[in-house]
Amino acid sequence: MLLINIVENCFKHGDIAYNEQGMLRMNLLVEKDRLHFRTVNSYSPSHKKKGIGLKNVRQQLSHYYPDKHQFDMDSTADRFTTDLYIDLTP
Repeated sequence: MLLINIVENCFKHGDIAYNEQGMLRMNLLVEKDRLHFRTVNSYSPSHKKKGIGLKNVRQQLSHYYPDKHQFDMDSTADRFTTDLYIDLTP
C-alpha cells in the first residue's frame, strides 16, 4: 500500500496528462532482502502543489519499518524524484 501512495503522487502532481514532453518512470528492485523503489516524474513548476500523501508515507514507514527504511525526495526545476529503500529482513 505504501507504493500505491507514491505512484498516486506521480500522477496527481505530474504533468503527463497535458505535457507532450512529460515523463514518468518507476523502477522496483528487490535484491538481497532490500527493496528499492524509485520514481521520477516531470511536473510544471507553475502547478506545484503540496499535499499530505508523501508525509503520510513517511509516517507509515516509521510505524511499519522503524530503523529499516530510507525515503528520499528531490526536485529540480521540472523533475521530482523519490527513492525508497526498505530492509526486508525479519
